[in-house]
Amino acid sequence: MVRRKGTSRVSGPQSSTNDGGGPGPAAPSFPSLRERRPVVYWVVIVAVVAMVLSTVASFVSALV
Repeated sequence: MVRRKGTSRVSGPQSSTNDGGGPGPAAPSFPSLRERRPVVYWVVIVAVVAMVLSTVASFVSALV
């Protein structure tokens, strides 16, 4: 794809490196938080679960 001058839109592909017509090789992706910092990931997961449980518990205690 080629970026047009003066706009944020892009045009279609100019040339294809593969003859299949499908997408080319996948672009390298940024690793997820789970892969980069697993301790931070699990701390966030535990914190979210704790907040959900406390919210459910407060609703239950309000009903009882």
